[in-house]
Amino acid sequence: MASESNRLVGQACPRCAAALRFPIVCADCGWLKDSLDPVDFFELLGLPRKYAVVENELSQAYRALARLIHPDRFAGQSDENIARATAWSSEVNRAYEALRDPGRRADYLLDQNGGPSAAEDREVPASLLAEVMEWREAMSAFSPDDTSDERNRLRSDVALRREDLLSRIEKSAAGLKSASAVDRTELRRMLNSLRYLDNLVGDLAANPLSSSTSISHVR
Repeated sequence: MASESNRLVGQACPRCAAALRFPIVCADCGWLKDSLDPVDFFELLGLPRKYAVVENELSQAYRALARLIHPDRFAGQSDENIARATAWSSEVNRAYEALRDPGRRADYLLDQNGGPSAAEDREVPASLLAEVMEWREAMSAFSPDDTSDERNRLRSDVALRREDLLSRIEKSAAGLKSASAVDRTELRRMLNSLRYLDNLVGDLAANPLSSSTSISHVR
């Protein structure tokens, strides 16, 4: 049974009245929420709704909830209950994947706080685009099995640039509750920039880009 500190304040199981740790399932009687209406990812995992997340607490909450709603626990029940458990399991996985990644967590909170989506604002600072173009031009000279110091330096430069950007994103995301519209737009553009750098990191970790790849292909 979950400790009182991990239970949702003021929320009780509608079947047995036990205090709930998670809003969709009761660890005491096995009640599972009928409605599949979206639940805030932080609330779903029984965590405070803030950017700073303790990784160990997040993973422990995820594992505990995943066990409670695993479809195998509902074997022998109605097909409807099994389907509901499967659907909730998918949603819990989606929440965990979003919250465990610093960039995706900031993106989720920005959306929840009324900020522009990536579809609404695709802008990236021109200075970053220029850097990306230079890096990709340098990458085009590497062979697939290149292990030169030059490639390693490029990998280090991109990683450091990403680390600096992520630090700025974390600071901005932590203050979203009181952020202005301008602040939220700036965070969106930092997150757009992060996607470019993530693509570069992935390309450098694998093989250099082919000569046919251009900046317009990065999303």
